[in-house]
Amino acid sequence: MENVPSLNNVPVHCLKPNSLVRFRCMIQDMFDPEFFLGAYEVIDFRSHEKKLQPGLYKDLADCKDTEEVDLNSPGNTTMDRLTYYCVSVPGETEWVKDSFLTYESETIEATTSTTPQRQKRSLEDETEDMDTSCSNSSEAETKRTRTDAMQVSAHSSLNIPNLNFPLPNSQGKACLVKLYGGSESLKVNDVVEVIAVLSVEPSLAHVSRFASQRNEGNDAVSIGGLSEFESEELEAHNPPPSLVPRLHAILIKPLDHINPKLPVGLKSSKNQKVIQEIQKEAATTRGELHTILTQALLGDSLSADYLLCHLLSSVYTRCDVMALGKLSLNLTKIPVLEGYKKSLYQLIETLVTKSFYLPMTLQNLNTFTFVPKKDYSQNRLISGILQLSDHTHLVIDETSLSTGQLEAKGVQNITALGNLIKWQRVDYDFSYHKMEFSSNVASLVLSEGRSILPTDIQVPLKPLVRPEDFDEQFGLIKTYLSEGLLEKLRNYITVCKVLEFVMNEDIQKIIQDDFVHMRRENQNMTADDLHSLLVLARYLSLSVGFSTMNKESWEKAKELEKERKRRLQ
Repeated sequence: MENVPSLNNVPVHCLKPNSLVRFRCMIQDMFDPEFFLGAYEVIDFRSHEKKLQPGLYKDLADCKDTEEVDLNSPGNTTMDRLTYYCVSVPGETEWVKDSFLTYESETIEATTSTTPQRQKRSLEDETEDMDTSCSNSSEAETKRTRTDAMQVSAHSSLNIPNLNFPLPNSQGKACLVKLYGGSESLKVNDVVEVIAVLSVEPSLAHVSRFASQRNEGNDAVSIGGLSEFESEELEAHNPPPSLVPRLHAILIKPLDHINPKLPVGLKSSKNQKVIQEIQKEAATTRGELHTILTQALLGDSLSADYLLCHLLSSVYTRCDVMALGKLSLNLTKIPVLEGYKKSLYQLIETLVTKSFYLPMTLQNLNTFTFVPKKDYSQNRLISGILQLSDHTHLVIDETSLSTGQLEAKGVQNITALGNLIKWQRVDYDFSYHKMEFSSNVASLVLSEGRSILPTDIQVPLKPLVRPEDFDEQFGLIKTYLSEGLLEKLRNYITVCKVLEFVMNEDIQKIIQDDFVHMRRENQNMTADDLHSLLVLARYLSLSVGFSTMNKESWEKAKELEKERKRRLQ
């Protein structure tokens, strides 16, 4: 499948209609099943000859000028298919996009069309255009961005809904994926790779134009027998195919990660060798990552330990309302230097596959939509910032918060953000009720004092380097981070997130005895404190390549927590 061109990298107009394509995406919404003719009979009204045609993997019936579909034929077979609205993965970092683009660049020239769908021109003009716009990967990427912007502008007069990207100012693609023989395992927010037949039938754009006429005319009741709600839904579910192509799925493959340097399905037996190789080098890799994070945190080794564990954290199971494995972190006493916070985020962004930086300003809280909401007039889910896929890293800059009036929407957004951090869930707004969606998003909060958000661990930053010299620190990091080391660190973080972990009976006995002893010495020791210690010890063990907790990691966790609480005093 590596030779199949990817919609993530190749402009739609450079691909042949009805050709095989790939698309790496997140399921943003699921539409109602649609019915279609899986087989239909065509009659030639001149010769009266009849023939049976297949209806799979296409949007329109294949008919010549002298043919029409016999809708009353007993040979017609009605089937249904599921439709998913899919968008480019929210928060996908630039290095991931660039790596996929580089990897696939060798196949683009061989697989793209030499007759792009545009205005009719001479063959020489078309060939020259393809030579300049689709001949190599970087130019194809530039052309893709420009084409997307042109398409949005061209269709803006048609009252077409936006592409429904969860994150503001996002660039990417959206597709309607049609699945035959639907899978119950697929759900909203899953990241998948779709192998599908591309359909960009221009006549499908007329459906959207027809529906949009409903809002332009004086008829307040219906057009063509459609009610107001029906026309809005028709318009929302049938955007122009040049803007939102249709993909008729042959295969939908769930992705447990989107690291382009590692195989999909890391937990499968065939990839165990890859995991074992990374585990062997884990202790060395951890040391290198810890050195980098210590430098980024202005020489604070303790904060670097906690940030490292945070980067490896992931929800591994749920017990009642508890999401076990999460490790949300609040770094306090952060220097109020705009450049420092951005530099720290950019470093995190270069290490992880998905991330988003959220300045927690009053304007953002009062204006942004955090929680997805069901629009019943369009029968679709309007996305929000917190509609994120698993293993996304959310960096919240609370130092941007200033005094002022927090409106009702702002209060709702803070509540939703708190629920995501504390419970790893987002309650989507379905107007008449709330529907709970589970999340697995690692949240890092940067603040001056203790955050107003409910994080698991608070660590006050204790710089050993003057904050004003942060440029020099990040300059040294940039020099130290070679391409080889970066790939090593990225693979290490990805693998540690999916490693299986167990606790044997011996270490459980040690922990139980230690907790009893700690309770005798400190009556304020609670079950929450024990939980924090267990989570921290888990990631300290995983960080050095162990799939089971050992006594050294447990003792290290106790030391770190003792030092952290000393700082809090």
